[in-house]
Amino acid sequence: MSVLKRFNNNFRQFSDLALFVRIVGLSSFMRLALRVFNPLTIIKWLDRGRTSNNQLPIQKAAKFTDFVIRPGTPSRCLKRSLVMFRLARRAGLPVTINFGLDKQIAPATELRGHSWISIGDRQVVEPNDTHEKFKITYSYKSKLGSHQDSSRMPHRLS
Repeated sequence: MSVLKRFNNNFRQFSDLALFVRIVGLSSFMRLALRVFNPLTIIKWLDRGRTSNNQLPIQKAAKFTDFVIRPGTPSRCLKRSLVMFRLARRAGLPVTINFGLDKQIAPATELRGHSWISIGDRQVVEPNDTHEKFKITYSYKSKLGSHQDSSRMPHRLS
């Protein structure tokens, strides 16, 4: 598929391009911030500020984030979750970032962790078995989560 065709398929509106640019900026910031600050400090920073009434196409945001934060990137799921947390929080959604450890760990093996986001009680763009594979060890619910009602949910979650 030609580059121009792929561009047209992914950036149908100016808002798609603006979302992609925001994701590039956020992911660059995350790379630097994670070298200096612990994840909880970053999450609390990302949970501040005003919200907008803009629709957030979750699937498209996840697709763009996955393109920017390539497979094989160290701490990919953490960077991806932090970017998606900020985007969902900015859109005014009741977002939670979750951290878990693999339930199937043998005593002599290395710990394997994962992070992902949920909006309301739904995992966002994660395999359905994340809750079965990982035991949640810590969750941070956006401050909006306790103030927002779920009628704000129609931000194209599917």
